[in-house]
Amino acid sequence: MVVAVLHAYVLVVVCVMIVYAARHWYFTFCRMNKRQRPYYQDLYGDDLPPISVLVPMHNESAVAATLLEAVLAADYPRDRLEVIPIDDHSE
Repeated sequence: MVVAVLHAYVLVVVCVMIVYAARHWYFTFCRMNKRQRPYYQDLYGDDLPPISVLVPMHNESAVAATLLEAVLAADYPRDRLEVIPIDDHSE
């Protein structure tokens, strides 16, 4: 009985490893032969789309300055970045 259970366990492990290997062979094939999405670094020189960042805040007087400075420190062109702070009138 114990030997049969161990044989079944080994069979399951081998099947899982075969599926895992086939999956990675497929990934390798796709990476080598199919068209890839461009990396962000390649797009950075192109025209980046304008984005809007909505920043909801609670207790604005305590967190607004630090939070907005952190958002503006992002590595995105300033002329393409719109920051919209949202006030919930908590104070």
